[in-house]
Amino acid sequence: MNFSVILGLVIAVGVIYGGAIKSVSDPKIFLDAHAIMLVIGGTLASALIAFPMRKIAGLLKILVTKVLLNRSVKTEDVVKEFIEAAQVAKTNPTALGTRKGPHPFMTEGYQLIAEGVLTEHELKEVLTQRSLFFKKDYAADAKVWLALSKFPPAFGLLGASSGMIAMMANLESQKNNVGAAMAVALVATFWGIAFANLILLPLADYYQKLTADDFSTRCVIVEGLMMLKRKESPLVVVEKLNSHLPLHTRISDGSSTSGKAAA
Repeated sequence: MNFSVILGLVIAVGVIYGGAIKSVSDPKIFLDAHAIMLVIGGTLASALIAFPMRKIAGLLKILVTKVLLNRSVKTEDVVKEFIEAAQVAKTNPTALGTRKGPHPFMTEGYQLIAEGVLTEHELKEVLTQRSLFFKKDYAADAKVWLALSKFPPAFGLLGASSGMIAMMANLESQKNNVGAAMAVALVATFWGIAFANLILLPLADYYQKLTADDFSTRCVIVEGLMMLKRKESPLVVVEKLNSHLPLHTRISDGSSTSGKAAA
């Protein structure tokens, strides 16, 4: 579980409750069904109109797996795998085709090396182009969240407008209760702003971070696969790939891991 995201959501709920809902004499006013339906339903309808359903389903899948469950590949795990794979590639490159890396892109590269069809230059070109494709695709996902964040405030304003219209139409009968009627009309605006700024905009920023992290990991994978293609020793692999890791996560010595792979 991504405890940082969970903690952020808990704090967001606490902020809304303590800063807004608890401040009024009747908290139930914030649970106006029409306002919530207009904001959430309108946002969902606009999302389906603006983007294919497959794209929305893909975003929700990534939301669960990479944001909430935090199932992302760590770069240090990639480096450790390369140390073992370097020993295999040095003696029997075709055996790489049966290995499964921690990252799908890594496994794909193993298969390309095992096939032995591409030259070193061609392999690098293919891997680089595929990395750039995923970078572009993930960046597009971040832009989708950013685009979606503009809908809730707009539908919140629409809810406020419709509420004001209904209030003015019945002003004669509600002249002694104008304040409460205006409060109900503004509930949709409240939820629209809260939904956009506490959920959608942070998700867009988080997706941008995921895009940068994934591209960085893919660059490490490309560099490691090229060293496997050149049949460089595990010690050279670990020293070169260590430059991509923070000091406290660097692999100090690849000999023990390599020995385990050789056994």
